[in-house]
Amino acid sequence: MRQALWILFFIFCFSTSGVTVYAEESKRYKALYELGLLNIGSPKGNEYFKKSVAENPNFAPPLYWIAYEACRTGNDPEAISYFEKYIKVAQGEEEAARIETAKEILRELRSGKPGPEVAKIRPFDGVTESDAQNDTM
Repeated sequence: MRQALWILFFIFCFSTSGVTVYAEESKRYKALYELGLLNIGSPKGNEYFKKSVAENPNFAPPLYWIAYEACRTGNDPEAISYFEKYIKVAQGEEEAARIETAKEILRELRSGKPGPEVAKIRPFDGVTESDAQNDTM
């Protein structure tokens, strides 16, 4: 009887710790995303965002910020790719405004002529935000 209790105790301990480990691993992508936010605008931040996406490719927010950073630095092909991925997986009320912004930025990037949305992201490159708005009118 005593041996059976020990066996049950060990089974309980191992099964409980397994559930805990699984739960912690399933939240890892969110922790990586939050680290990306803390380091946003830096290569380290982008690394964290990409690790978050590797952990959960259907978690939309880091895709947006990877695309945003690629656009900011002028890497249009990467920005287009990540904005497309973001739009495919993003959903819900909390993402609605970013989805619309991403669609507009994507339209501008595909046209080859950055407009007002891209001008809001990129550092001054000789075209002001108002110049970009006037070009689209």
